[in-house]
Amino acid sequence: MERQNQKFKHHNQKKTGHFRKQKNPQKRKSTLTTNSNHNLFRRNENFKNFQSKARDLANNIKKRRLLNLPNIISHTSSIKVTEEEKEKMKNAMVNRYNFQTKALDLTNFGKNDDLIDFKCELFRQPYLCAAIDIIVNYIPDLEALNLNENNLNLIGRLGSFTNKLPNLKILYLAKNNIAMHSSLNILKNLPLVELSLEGNPFIKDFKNKNEYVAEIRKTFPKLLKLDGKFLDPVINFDLVEERKALPSWKKLYLCNPSGQEIVTKFIQQYFSIYDSDNRQHLLDAYHDNALFSITATYIQSPAQREILTSYQRIGRNLLRKSLTSEIRLSSLKRGKVSVVALLNDLPPTKHDPQSFAVDLTFFTQQMIVLTITGIFKEKKSDPKAEYVRVFQKTLIIVPNSVGGLCIRNEMMHINNATLTQSKKAFKTLIIPKPLSATISSQAELQDEENTKIKMVQALSKQTNMNLEWSKKCLEETNYDYNRACFVFNELYKINKIPQEAFSMLE
Repeated sequence: MERQNQKFKHHNQKKTGHFRKQKNPQKRKSTLTTNSNHNLFRRNENFKNFQSKARDLANNIKKRRLLNLPNIISHTSSIKVTEEEKEKMKNAMVNRYNFQTKALDLTNFGKNDDLIDFKCELFRQPYLCAAIDIIVNYIPDLEALNLNENNLNLIGRLGSFTNKLPNLKILYLAKNNIAMHSSLNILKNLPLVELSLEGNPFIKDFKNKNEYVAEIRKTFPKLLKLDGKFLDPVINFDLVEERKALPSWKKLYLCNPSGQEIVTKFIQQYFSIYDSDNRQHLLDAYHDNALFSITATYIQSPAQREILTSYQRIGRNLLRKSLTSEIRLSSLKRGKVSVVALLNDLPPTKHDPQSFAVDLTFFTQQMIVLTITGIFKEKKSDPKAEYVRVFQKTLIIVPNSVGGLCIRNEMMHINNATLTQSKKAFKTLIIPKPLSATISSQAELQDEENTKIKMVQALSKQTNMNLEWSKKCLEETNYDYNRACFVFNELYKINKIPQEAFSMLE
Protein backbone atom coordinates (compact mmCIF):
# COMPACT_ATOMS: atom_id res chain seq x y z
CA MET A 1 0.00 0.00 0.00
CA GLU A 2 2.84 2.40 0.87
CA ARG A 3 4.52 1.55 -2.44
CA GLN A 4 1.32 2.39 -4.31
CA ASN A 5 1.06 5.73 -2.51
CA GLN A 6 4.66 6.57 -3.38
CA LYS A 7 3.99 5.64 -6.99
CA PHE A 8 0.84 7.80 -7.05
CA LYS A 9 2.87 10.72 -5.44
CA HIS A 10 5.66 10.32 -7.96
CA HIS A 11 3.17 10.37 -10.78
CA ASN A 12 1.62 13.59 -9.49
CA GLN A 13 5.02 15.19 -9.18
CA LYS A 14 5.78 14.35 -12.79
CA LYS A 15 2.43 15.65 -13.85
CA THR A 16 2.83 19.00 -12.06
CA GLY A 17 6.28 19.36 -13.58
CA HIS A 18 4.68 20.34 -16.83
CA PHE A 19 3.46 23.60 -15.30
CA ARG A 20 6.02 26.44 -14.69
CA LYS A 21 6.18 27.78 -11.21
CA GLN A 22 4.93 31.35 -11.06
CA LYS A 23 7.50 33.60 -9.42
CA ASN A 24 5.09 36.41 -8.78
CA PRO A 25 1.45 35.29 -8.64
CA GLN A 26 0.18 38.75 -7.84
CA LYS A 27 1.90 40.22 -10.85
CA ARG A 28 0.51 37.48 -13.05
CA LYS A 29 -2.97 38.28 -11.86
CA SER A 30 -2.68 41.98 -12.62
CA THR A 31 -1.29 41.23 -16.04
CA LEU A 32 -4.27 39.00 -16.77
CA THR A 33 -6.64 41.74 -15.69
CA THR A 34 -4.83 44.31 -17.76
CA ASN A 35 -4.91 42.20 -20.90
CA SER A 36 -8.60 41.34 -20.51
CA ASN A 37 -11.29 42.88 -22.64
CA HIS A 38 -12.82 45.50 -20.36
CA ASN A 39 -15.96 45.75 -22.52
CA LEU A 40 -16.65 42.05 -21.97
CA PHE A 41 -16.76 42.26 -18.19
CA ARG A 42 -18.09 45.80 -17.82
CA ARG A 43 -20.93 45.84 -15.30
CA ASN A 44 -23.38 48.12 -17.02
CA GLU A 45 -27.20 48.09 -16.87
CA ASN A 46 -27.59 45.86 -19.94
CA PHE A 47 -25.40 43.20 -18.36
CA LYS A 48 -27.39 43.38 -15.14
CA ASN A 49 -30.63 42.79 -17.07
CA PHE A 50 -29.09 39.90 -18.99
CA GLN A 51 -27.71 38.40 -15.79
CA SER A 52 -31.13 38.64 -14.14
CA LYS A 53 -32.92 36.92 -17.04
CA ALA A 54 -30.27 34.26 -17.29
CA ARG A 55 -30.58 33.53 -13.58
CA ASP A 56 -34.37 33.17 -13.85
CA LEU A 57 -33.98 30.86 -16.82
CA ALA A 58 -31.45 28.75 -14.97
CA ASN A 59 -33.75 28.47 -11.97
CA ASN A 60 -36.64 27.38 -14.17
CA ILE A 61 -34.53 24.70 -15.83
CA LYS A 62 -33.34 23.55 -12.45
CA LYS A 63 -36.88 23.27 -11.16
CA ARG A 64 -37.98 21.01 -14.03
CA ARG A 65 -38.28 17.39 -13.03
CA LEU A 66 -35.58 15.21 -14.46
CA LEU A 67 -36.76 12.00 -16.14
CA ASN A 68 -34.89 9.12 -14.61
CA LEU A 69 -34.96 6.31 -17.12
CA PRO A 70 -34.76 2.81 -15.67
CA ASN A 71 -31.43 1.12 -15.51
CA ILE A 72 -31.99 -1.54 -18.13
CA ILE A 73 -28.63 -3.15 -17.63
CA SER A 74 -29.24 -3.86 -13.98
CA HIS A 75 -32.61 -5.46 -14.75
CA THR A 76 -31.45 -7.63 -17.63
CA SER A 77 -28.54 -9.18 -15.87
CA SER A 78 -27.57 -12.76 -16.42
CA ILE A 79 -30.20 -14.07 -14.00
CA LYS A 80 -31.63 -17.45 -14.93
CA VAL A 81 -34.81 -18.68 -13.34
CA THR A 82 -34.37 -22.29 -12.28
CA GLU A 83 -37.05 -24.96 -12.59
CA GLU A 84 -37.29 -25.10 -8.81
CA GLU A 85 -37.97 -21.37 -8.68
CA LYS A 86 -40.62 -21.71 -11.39
CA GLU A 87 -42.37 -24.41 -9.39
CA LYS A 88 -42.41 -22.17 -6.33
CA MET A 89 -43.85 -19.35 -8.45
CA LYS A 90 -46.59 -21.68 -9.75
CA ASN A 91 -47.52 -22.76 -6.25
CA ALA A 92 -47.65 -19.16 -5.09
CA MET A 93 -49.94 -18.27 -8.01
CA VAL A 94 -52.27 -21.17 -7.23
CA ASN A 95 -52.80 -19.73 -3.75
CA ARG A 96 -53.44 -16.27 -5.22
CA TYR A 97 -55.85 -17.39 -7.98
CA ASN A 98 -59.63 -17.14 -7.63
CA PHE A 99 -61.16 -19.88 -9.76
CA GLN A 100 -64.69 -18.47 -9.54
CA THR A 101 -63.86 -14.97 -10.77
CA LYS A 102 -60.85 -16.06 -12.87
CA ALA A 103 -58.76 -13.39 -11.12
CA LEU A 104 -55.05 -13.58 -10.21
CA ASP A 105 -53.67 -11.33 -7.47
CA LEU A 106 -49.89 -10.78 -7.79
CA THR A 107 -49.74 -7.72 -5.54
CA ASN A 108 -46.19 -7.30 -4.19
CA PHE A 109 -45.45 -10.78 -5.52
CA GLY A 110 -41.80 -10.83 -4.45
CA LYS A 111 -42.80 -10.58 -0.77
CA ASN A 112 -44.57 -13.93 -0.90
CA ASP A 113 -43.22 -16.14 1.89
CA ASP A 114 -42.07 -18.88 -0.50
CA LEU A 115 -40.34 -16.43 -2.86
CA ILE A 116 -38.37 -14.14 -0.56
CA ASP A 117 -35.34 -16.44 -0.48
CA PHE A 118 -34.47 -15.96 -4.16
CA LYS A 119 -35.76 -12.37 -4.52
CA CYS A 120 -38.51 -13.07 -7.03
CA GLU A 121 -39.15 -9.41 -7.78
CA LEU A 122 -41.24 -8.88 -10.93
CA PHE A 123 -39.34 -5.72 -11.88
CA ARG A 124 -36.46 -8.09 -12.62
CA GLN A 125 -37.12 -9.09 -16.20
CA PRO A 126 -36.27 -12.83 -15.96
CA TYR A 127 -38.82 -13.30 -13.18
CA LEU A 128 -41.41 -11.17 -14.97
CA CYS A 129 -40.97 -13.29 -18.11
CA ALA A 130 -41.29 -16.47 -16.07
CA ALA A 131 -44.49 -15.20 -14.45
CA ILE A 132 -45.95 -14.26 -17.86
CA ASP A 133 -45.14 -17.71 -19.27
CA ILE A 134 -46.88 -19.39 -16.35
CA ILE A 135 -49.97 -17.21 -16.75
CA VAL A 136 -50.43 -17.65 -20.52
CA ASN A 137 -49.76 -21.39 -20.39
CA TYR A 138 -51.78 -22.32 -17.31
CA ILE A 139 -54.46 -19.61 -17.07
CA PRO A 140 -55.26 -18.63 -20.71
CA ASP A 141 -58.85 -17.72 -19.77
CA LEU A 142 -57.72 -15.18 -17.15
CA GLU A 143 -60.10 -12.22 -16.84
CA ALA A 144 -58.52 -10.10 -14.07
CA LEU A 145 -54.86 -9.53 -13.11
CA ASN A 146 -53.50 -7.47 -10.20
CA LEU A 147 -49.85 -6.36 -10.55
CA ASN A 148 -49.93 -3.57 -7.97
CA GLU A 149 -46.82 -2.69 -5.92
CA ASN A 150 -44.23 -4.61 -7.93
CA ASN A 151 -41.99 -1.63 -8.79
CA LEU A 152 -42.56 -2.35 -12.50
CA ASN A 153 -40.97 0.10 -14.90
CA LEU A 154 -40.55 -1.93 -18.10
CA ILE A 155 -43.94 -3.38 -19.09
CA GLY A 156 -43.19 -4.21 -22.71
CA ARG A 157 -43.28 -7.91 -21.87
CA LEU A 158 -46.95 -7.57 -20.98
CA GLY A 159 -47.66 -7.03 -24.67
CA SER A 160 -47.96 -10.79 -25.13
CA PHE A 161 -51.23 -10.61 -23.18
CA THR A 162 -52.91 -9.15 -26.27
CA ASN A 163 -52.76 -12.45 -28.15
CA LYS A 164 -52.40 -14.91 -25.30
CA LEU A 165 -55.05 -13.56 -22.88
CA PRO A 166 -57.99 -12.47 -25.06
CA ASN A 167 -60.41 -12.44 -22.10
CA LEU A 168 -58.36 -10.12 -19.87
CA LYS A 169 -60.67 -7.22 -19.00
CA ILE A 170 -59.38 -6.01 -15.62
CA LEU A 171 -55.75 -4.97 -15.04
CA TYR A 172 -54.22 -3.31 -11.97
CA LEU A 173 -50.81 -1.61 -12.36
CA ALA A 174 -51.05 0.83 -9.46
CA LYS A 175 -48.10 1.91 -7.27
CA ASN A 176 -45.45 0.84 -9.74
CA ASN A 177 -42.67 2.83 -11.41
CA ILE A 178 -44.06 3.38 -14.93
CA ALA A 179 -42.35 6.57 -16.10
CA MET A 180 -44.04 7.21 -19.46
CA HIS A 181 -47.68 7.13 -20.52
CA SER A 182 -46.64 5.82 -23.95
CA SER A 183 -45.53 2.58 -22.28
CA LEU A 184 -49.20 1.62 -22.06
CA ASN A 185 -49.60 1.54 -25.85
CA ILE A 186 -48.36 -2.04 -25.84
CA LEU A 187 -51.62 -2.98 -24.08
CA LYS A 188 -54.06 -0.93 -26.17
CA ASN A 189 -55.53 -3.96 -27.98
CA LEU A 190 -56.67 -5.57 -24.74
CA PRO A 191 -60.46 -5.32 -24.18
CA LEU A 192 -59.95 -3.61 -20.82
CA VAL A 193 -62.99 -2.29 -18.98
CA GLU A 194 -61.21 -1.60 -15.69
CA LEU A 195 -57.68 -0.26 -15.15
CA SER A 196 -55.74 0.98 -12.13
CA LEU A 197 -52.66 3.21 -12.62
CA GLU A 198 -52.57 5.47 -9.57
CA GLY A 199 -49.20 5.95 -7.90
CA ASN A 200 -47.11 5.79 -11.10
CA PRO A 201 -44.66 8.65 -11.88
CA PHE A 202 -46.05 9.42 -15.35
CA ILE A 203 -49.35 10.66 -13.89
CA LYS A 204 -47.57 13.85 -12.72
CA ASP A 205 -46.97 14.76 -16.37
CA PHE A 206 -50.65 15.66 -16.80
CA LYS A 207 -51.92 19.11 -15.89
CA ASN A 208 -55.09 17.86 -14.23
CA LYS A 209 -57.21 14.79 -13.71
CA ASN A 210 -59.45 15.45 -16.72
CA GLU A 211 -56.45 15.48 -19.05
CA TYR A 212 -55.20 12.26 -17.47
CA VAL A 213 -58.53 10.49 -17.89
CA ALA A 214 -58.89 11.71 -21.49
CA GLU A 215 -55.46 10.40 -22.50
CA ILE A 216 -56.01 7.02 -20.87
CA ARG A 217 -59.36 6.73 -22.62
CA LYS A 218 -57.72 7.36 -25.98
CA THR A 219 -55.57 4.31 -25.39
CA PHE A 220 -58.38 2.19 -23.91
CA PRO A 221 -61.69 3.39 -25.44
CA LYS A 222 -63.77 0.62 -23.82
CA LEU A 223 -62.68 1.58 -20.30
CA LEU A 224 -65.52 1.90 -17.77
CA LYS A 225 -63.56 2.20 -14.53
CA LEU A 226 -60.21 3.93 -13.85
CA ASP A 227 -58.36 3.93 -10.52
CA GLY A 228 -61.38 2.53 -8.72
CA LYS A 229 -63.86 5.12 -10.02
CA PHE A 230 -66.49 4.69 -12.70
CA LEU A 231 -66.05 6.97 -15.71
CA ASP A 232 -68.73 9.12 -17.25
CA PRO A 233 -70.00 7.78 -20.59
CA VAL A 234 -68.30 9.31 -23.60
CA ILE A 235 -70.37 10.75 -26.43
CA ASN A 236 -68.19 10.13 -29.44
CA PHE A 237 -69.69 9.60 -32.86
CA ASP A 238 -66.30 8.71 -34.34
CA LEU A 239 -66.00 5.46 -32.41
CA VAL A 240 -66.42 2.43 -34.61
CA GLU A 241 -69.33 0.32 -33.46
CA GLU A 242 -68.25 -3.05 -32.22
CA ARG A 243 -69.19 -5.76 -34.66
CA LYS A 244 -71.35 -8.34 -33.02
CA ALA A 245 -71.58 -11.86 -34.30
CA LEU A 246 -75.01 -12.70 -35.65
CA PRO A 247 -76.68 -15.91 -34.56
CA SER A 248 -75.93 -18.86 -36.79
CA TRP A 249 -78.44 -19.50 -39.57
CA LYS A 250 -80.63 -22.55 -39.08
CA LYS A 251 -82.67 -24.32 -41.73
CA LEU A 252 -85.31 -25.41 -39.25
CA TYR A 253 -86.98 -23.44 -36.48
CA LEU A 254 -89.54 -25.15 -34.28
CA CYS A 255 -91.53 -23.27 -31.68
CA ASN A 256 -92.60 -26.70 -30.48
CA PRO A 257 -90.30 -29.69 -31.21
CA SER A 258 -93.26 -32.07 -31.10
CA GLY A 259 -94.49 -30.57 -34.37
CA GLN A 260 -91.43 -31.60 -36.39
CA GLU A 261 -92.70 -35.02 -37.48
CA ILE A 262 -96.14 -33.72 -38.49
CA VAL A 263 -94.73 -30.75 -40.41
CA THR A 264 -92.07 -32.81 -42.19
CA LYS A 265 -94.62 -35.36 -43.38
CA PHE A 266 -97.02 -32.65 -44.56
CA ILE A 267 -94.30 -30.84 -46.55
CA GLN A 268 -93.10 -34.04 -48.23
CA GLN A 269 -96.61 -35.03 -49.30
CA TYR A 270 -97.55 -31.55 -50.49
CA PHE A 271 -94.52 -30.91 -52.71
CA SER A 272 -94.46 -34.43 -54.14
CA ILE A 273 -97.96 -33.76 -55.50
CA TYR A 274 -97.19 -30.16 -56.47
CA ASP A 275 -94.23 -31.29 -58.62
CA SER A 276 -96.22 -34.11 -60.23
CA ASP A 277 -97.99 -33.96 -63.57
CA ASN A 278 -101.39 -33.63 -61.91
CA ARG A 279 -101.90 -31.01 -59.19
CA GLN A 280 -105.58 -31.85 -59.00
CA HIS A 281 -104.77 -34.17 -56.10
CA LEU A 282 -103.96 -31.07 -54.01
CA LEU A 283 -107.71 -30.62 -53.46
CA ASP A 284 -107.40 -32.71 -50.32
CA ALA A 285 -104.63 -30.42 -49.05
CA TYR A 286 -106.88 -27.32 -48.92
CA HIS A 287 -109.86 -26.36 -46.77
CA ASP A 288 -113.25 -25.92 -48.42
CA ASN A 289 -113.08 -22.18 -47.65
CA ALA A 290 -109.36 -21.76 -48.26
CA LEU A 291 -107.89 -18.35 -49.17
CA PHE A 292 -104.90 -17.99 -51.50
CA SER A 293 -102.90 -15.08 -52.91
CA ILE A 294 -99.60 -14.76 -54.77
CA THR A 295 -97.06 -11.97 -55.43
CA ALA A 296 -93.96 -11.85 -57.63
CA THR A 297 -91.02 -9.43 -57.54
CA TYR A 298 -87.68 -8.96 -59.29
CA ILE A 299 -84.73 -8.68 -56.90
CA GLN A 300 -82.19 -8.15 -59.68
CA SER A 301 -82.35 -7.47 -63.41
CA PRO A 302 -82.61 -10.83 -65.20
CA ALA A 303 -81.72 -11.41 -68.82
CA GLN A 304 -85.40 -11.55 -69.76
CA ARG A 305 -87.74 -9.43 -67.67
CA GLU A 306 -90.85 -11.21 -68.91
CA ILE A 307 -89.90 -14.45 -67.17
CA LEU A 308 -92.05 -13.62 -64.11
CA THR A 309 -95.01 -12.51 -66.16
CA SER A 310 -96.99 -15.70 -65.58
CA TYR A 311 -96.92 -14.96 -61.84
CA GLN A 312 -97.30 -11.20 -61.93
CA ARG A 313 -100.43 -11.22 -64.05
CA ILE A 314 -102.28 -13.08 -61.29
CA GLY A 315 -100.42 -11.38 -58.44
CA ARG A 316 -102.04 -9.46 -55.61
CA ASN A 317 -99.39 -6.84 -54.89
CA LEU A 318 -101.29 -4.15 -53.01
CA LEU A 319 -98.52 -1.61 -53.67
CA ARG A 320 -99.16 -1.62 -57.40
CA LYS A 321 -100.94 1.55 -58.47
CA SER A 322 -102.62 -0.28 -61.32
CA LEU A 323 -104.29 -2.72 -58.93
CA THR A 324 -107.94 -1.78 -59.04
CA SER A 325 -110.47 -2.88 -56.46
CA GLU A 326 -111.86 -5.36 -58.97
CA ILE A 327 -108.45 -6.95 -59.58
CA ARG A 328 -107.75 -6.91 -55.87
CA LEU A 329 -110.83 -9.04 -55.25
CA SER A 330 -110.35 -11.37 -58.20
CA SER A 331 -106.69 -12.04 -57.35
CA LEU A 332 -107.69 -13.39 -53.94
CA LYS A 333 -108.81 -16.96 -54.55
CA ARG A 334 -111.54 -18.38 -52.33
CA GLY A 335 -112.34 -22.05 -51.94
CA LYS A 336 -110.15 -25.06 -52.66
CA VAL A 337 -111.47 -25.52 -56.20
CA SER A 338 -110.44 -22.00 -57.22
CA VAL A 339 -107.09 -22.37 -55.47
CA VAL A 340 -106.15 -25.66 -57.13
CA ALA A 341 -107.39 -24.40 -60.50
CA LEU A 342 -104.96 -21.49 -60.20
CA LEU A 343 -102.11 -23.81 -59.18
CA ASN A 344 -102.81 -25.97 -62.22
CA ASP A 345 -102.33 -22.94 -64.47
CA LEU A 346 -98.86 -22.23 -63.09
CA PRO A 347 -95.82 -23.68 -64.91
CA PRO A 348 -94.75 -27.23 -63.97
CA THR A 349 -92.02 -27.24 -61.36
CA LYS A 350 -89.31 -29.20 -59.63
CA HIS A 351 -88.42 -28.13 -56.09
CA ASP A 352 -85.04 -28.55 -54.41
CA PRO A 353 -85.85 -29.90 -50.91
CA GLN A 354 -82.24 -29.40 -49.81
CA SER A 355 -82.77 -25.64 -50.14
CA PHE A 356 -85.82 -25.58 -47.88
CA ALA A 357 -85.81 -23.46 -44.72
CA VAL A 358 -88.77 -24.15 -42.45
CA ASP A 359 -90.09 -21.94 -39.64
CA LEU A 360 -92.78 -23.39 -37.41
CA THR A 361 -93.91 -20.26 -35.55
CA PHE A 362 -97.16 -21.53 -34.03
CA PHE A 363 -98.24 -25.06 -33.16
CA THR A 364 -101.35 -26.28 -31.35
CA GLN A 365 -103.90 -29.01 -31.97
CA GLN A 366 -106.24 -26.43 -33.48
CA MET A 367 -103.85 -24.48 -35.72
CA ILE A 368 -100.34 -24.51 -37.22
CA VAL A 369 -98.53 -21.48 -38.71
CA LEU A 370 -95.74 -22.50 -41.05
CA THR A 371 -93.36 -20.64 -43.39
CA ILE A 372 -91.37 -22.48 -46.06
CA THR A 373 -88.63 -20.83 -48.13
CA GLY A 374 -86.73 -22.57 -50.90
CA ILE A 375 -85.77 -22.89 -54.56
CA PHE A 376 -87.53 -24.44 -57.53
CA LYS A 377 -87.19 -24.41 -61.28
CA GLU A 378 -89.75 -24.49 -64.05
CA LYS A 379 -89.58 -27.73 -66.00
CA LYS A 380 -89.14 -27.14 -69.72
CA SER A 381 -88.31 -29.32 -72.68
CA ASP A 382 -85.14 -27.29 -73.06
CA PRO A 383 -83.04 -27.57 -69.85
CA LYS A 384 -81.38 -24.22 -70.59
CA ALA A 385 -84.78 -22.52 -70.33
CA GLU A 386 -85.51 -23.93 -66.88
CA TYR A 387 -85.44 -20.68 -64.91
CA VAL A 388 -84.59 -20.93 -61.22
CA ARG A 389 -86.95 -19.23 -58.77
CA VAL A 390 -87.08 -18.54 -55.06
CA PHE A 391 -90.38 -19.06 -53.27
CA GLN A 392 -91.85 -18.44 -49.85
CA LYS A 393 -95.10 -19.96 -48.64
CA THR A 394 -96.79 -18.89 -45.41
CA LEU A 395 -99.45 -21.43 -44.46
CA ILE A 396 -102.14 -21.53 -41.81
CA ILE A 397 -103.01 -25.18 -41.34
CA VAL A 398 -106.03 -26.54 -39.47
CA PRO A 399 -107.51 -30.02 -38.88
CA ASN A 400 -109.89 -31.33 -41.53
CA SER A 401 -113.04 -33.37 -41.10
CA VAL A 402 -111.35 -36.75 -41.56
CA GLY A 403 -108.65 -36.31 -38.92
CA GLY A 404 -105.96 -34.96 -41.21
CA LEU A 405 -104.64 -31.46 -41.92
CA CYS A 406 -105.53 -28.90 -44.58
CA ILE A 407 -104.46 -25.39 -45.58
CA ARG A 408 -106.89 -22.68 -44.49
CA ASN A 409 -104.88 -19.70 -45.70
CA GLU A 410 -101.83 -19.41 -47.97
CA MET A 411 -99.71 -16.48 -49.08
CA MET A 412 -97.12 -17.30 -51.73
CA HIS A 413 -94.30 -15.05 -52.92
CA ILE A 414 -91.96 -15.68 -55.86
CA ASN A 415 -88.85 -13.84 -57.03
CA ASN A 416 -86.02 -14.57 -59.44
CA ALA A 417 -82.99 -16.28 -57.92
CA THR A 418 -79.60 -14.64 -57.54
CA LEU A 419 -76.65 -15.98 -59.50
CA THR A 420 -75.29 -17.65 -56.37
CA GLN A 421 -78.60 -19.34 -55.65
CA SER A 422 -78.87 -20.55 -59.23
CA LYS A 423 -75.40 -22.11 -59.14
CA LYS A 424 -75.99 -23.93 -55.87
CA ALA A 425 -79.47 -25.20 -56.64
CA PHE A 426 -80.09 -28.89 -57.30
CA LYS A 427 -76.54 -30.00 -56.54
CA THR A 428 -77.00 -31.62 -53.16
CA LEU A 429 -78.87 -34.61 -51.87
CA ILE A 430 -81.22 -34.82 -48.96
CA ILE A 431 -80.77 -38.47 -48.17
CA PRO A 432 -79.05 -40.85 -50.59
CA LYS A 433 -81.68 -43.02 -52.17
CA PRO A 434 -81.24 -46.75 -51.75
CA LEU A 435 -79.47 -48.30 -54.67
CA SER A 436 -82.46 -50.50 -55.37
CA ALA A 437 -84.61 -47.41 -55.95
CA THR A 438 -82.10 -45.80 -58.27
CA ILE A 439 -81.03 -48.62 -60.53
CA SER A 440 -82.14 -52.13 -61.17
CA SER A 441 -81.15 -54.75 -58.69
CA GLN A 442 -77.57 -55.86 -59.18
CA ALA A 443 -78.77 -59.42 -58.95
CA GLU A 444 -80.59 -58.91 -62.25
CA LEU A 445 -77.53 -57.47 -63.98
CA GLN A 446 -75.01 -60.06 -65.08
CA ASP A 447 -72.53 -57.77 -66.66
CA GLU A 448 -70.45 -55.81 -64.14
CA GLU A 449 -69.64 -53.02 -66.58
CA ASN A 450 -73.31 -52.44 -67.31
CA THR A 451 -73.93 -52.21 -63.59
CA LYS A 452 -71.26 -49.54 -63.21
CA ILE A 453 -72.64 -47.58 -66.14
CA LYS A 454 -76.09 -47.63 -64.57
CA MET A 455 -74.64 -46.44 -61.28
CA VAL A 456 -72.81 -43.58 -62.98
CA GLN A 457 -75.96 -42.50 -64.78
CA ALA A 458 -78.00 -42.71 -61.58
CA LEU A 459 -75.48 -40.66 -59.59
CA SER A 460 -75.30 -38.08 -62.37
CA LYS A 461 -79.07 -37.74 -62.40
CA GLN A 462 -79.28 -37.48 -58.63
CA THR A 463 -76.44 -34.98 -58.14
CA ASN A 464 -76.54 -33.05 -61.44
CA MET A 465 -72.84 -33.82 -61.93
CA ASN A 466 -71.78 -34.76 -65.43
CA LEU A 467 -71.00 -38.39 -66.24
CA GLU A 468 -67.24 -37.96 -66.06
CA TRP A 469 -67.27 -36.59 -62.52
CA SER A 470 -69.96 -39.04 -61.42
CA LYS A 471 -67.76 -41.89 -62.60
CA LYS A 472 -64.77 -40.39 -60.81
CA CYS A 473 -66.76 -40.13 -57.58
CA LEU A 474 -67.82 -43.78 -57.80
CA GLU A 475 -64.33 -44.98 -58.66
CA GLU A 476 -62.87 -43.24 -55.61
CA THR A 477 -65.49 -44.89 -53.38
CA ASN A 478 -64.99 -48.32 -54.98
CA TYR A 479 -68.48 -48.12 -56.53
CA ASP A 480 -70.18 -47.99 -53.15
CA TYR A 481 -73.20 -45.97 -54.21
CA ASN A 482 -74.37 -44.82 -50.78
CA ARG A 483 -70.80 -43.95 -49.87
CA ALA A 484 -70.47 -41.91 -53.08
CA CYS A 485 -73.62 -39.98 -52.20
CA PHE A 486 -72.30 -39.29 -48.71
CA VAL A 487 -68.90 -38.12 -49.99
CA PHE A 488 -70.59 -35.85 -52.53
CA ASN A 489 -72.71 -34.22 -49.83
CA GLU A 490 -69.76 -33.64 -47.51
CA LEU A 491 -67.52 -32.17 -50.21
CA TYR A 492 -70.27 -29.94 -51.51
CA LYS A 493 -70.89 -28.47 -48.05
CA ILE A 494 -67.32 -27.17 -47.94
CA ASN A 495 -67.25 -26.07 -51.62
CA LYS A 496 -64.66 -28.65 -52.63
CA ILE A 497 -66.43 -29.73 -55.82
CA PRO A 498 -65.28 -27.63 -58.80
CA GLN A 499 -67.79 -25.93 -61.06
CA GLU A 500 -66.65 -28.02 -64.02
CA ALA A 501 -68.18 -31.07 -62.36
CA PHE A 502 -71.61 -29.64 -63.13
CA SER A 503 -70.95 -28.46 -66.67
CA MET A 504 -72.33 -30.58 -69.47
CA LEU A 505 -69.60 -32.23 -71.52
CA GLU A 506 -69.98 -32.82 -75.22
